[in-house]
Amino acid sequence: MRTAVAPSASQAAPSAPSALSAAPETGRWIGAYDAKKGNVEIPKGVSYDAWNDDDGKRRAGKGSIELDVAGDGEVTGSARGALGEQQLRGRIVEGFLEVGVTPVDPDSENAMRGVLTGEMKADRITAELRAASGDARIVRQASVTLRRP
Repeated sequence: MRTAVAPSASQAAPSAPSALSAAPETGRWIGAYDAKKGNVEIPKGVSYDAWNDDDGKRRAGKGSIELDVAGDGEVTGSARGALGEQQLRGRIVEGFLEVGVTPVDPDSENAMRGVLTGEMKADRITAELRAASGDARIVRQASVTLRRP
């Protein structure tokens, strides 16, 4: 008759990845944007002349973005350029980036607030930046590609 032997701890089911093991997104990311007039879809019957009056020149142009992604997916960073100086804070979960963009100085003439959303693909994060002035009269957007430095 054979006697059953309980498996030792080392023979037990494989252990889960260590909480300390870094996700592929972890680390520093940098990128640039070139903001242009954003598209605003206005429902039929609604008129808002401020959007029609925007020639797309103010607060349009180039800027830079830096992100730091922690092992738990928390994202912090900054942006500087045509849209003013901003703080970035959000998360990246399962390769999807969702970051709030807030002005460092909300009273600045160039203060813009918005979102940076995107997806990690291989060695880059491809994202879209959308921002508006405090009164929403100026809306800008830009495609952004973030890479490791």
